[in-house]
Amino acid sequence: MADMLKLYGIVMSYKKAWHAREIAMKL
Repeated sequence: MADMLKLYGIVMSYKKAWHAREIAMKL
């Protein structure tokens, strides 16, 4: 279970970083 939560946290941080990069590209 702890591994799943860790993996979920990594995925969410990756998505946030990707989203921020897309916004930066548009500016």
